[in-house]
Amino acid sequence: MNLFKKLWKRLNGVLVREVEVEIKVVGPNRDWERTEKIIAQTQAAQKPRQELCNAAVLGPDLYKDSGNKFIDLLKVLAEEDVTGLKCAAESYGNSWKERGGVGAFMMLARKWDRMQNRVKKLNWDIFRAIVEDDRGEGVIDDCRDLRRYLLLVEAEMRARGFQRTHRDNQPQKV
Repeated sequence: MNLFKKLWKRLNGVLVREVEVEIKVVGPNRDWERTEKIIAQTQAAQKPRQELCNAAVLGPDLYKDSGNKFIDLLKVLAEEDVTGLKCAAESYGNSWKERGGVGAFMMLARKWDRMQNRVKKLNWDIFRAIVEDDRGEGVIDDCRDLRRYLLLVEAEMRARGFQRTHRDNQPQKV
């Protein structure tokens, strides 16, 4: 079994890294001969790193800035959060707030500490940490969990009658 097949098996295809080439392996039925050919051609060409990535990446370039594309995904993320929180509420109920505000804050702090410990290993680059963390509960899951926990805290406060809205949601004074 060659190096790339071993890496694929070990990393479950999330990301395979070589010294000069990064390859995003998509799907379990990857054509390894084709992949190895791309790697050999790319390395032989001695192109700049970005061109190497563009030639060898089989899928989106996860290291490239998306511009403003993320704005179009905010509603989808919010809907996923609501669905996920409703599903979690069926299993866990109100356990997240059973110890009061201090317990809820500590829940947030633990999630932040976990994420911080992982990201600092990559010079605080959270985008890189998300791409390169191939664990089932990686940095992206910490981001999702923290975002959802924060949403729970604000929803609880609104349910208690707290009505101050964010400055971006207030009517503009003319």
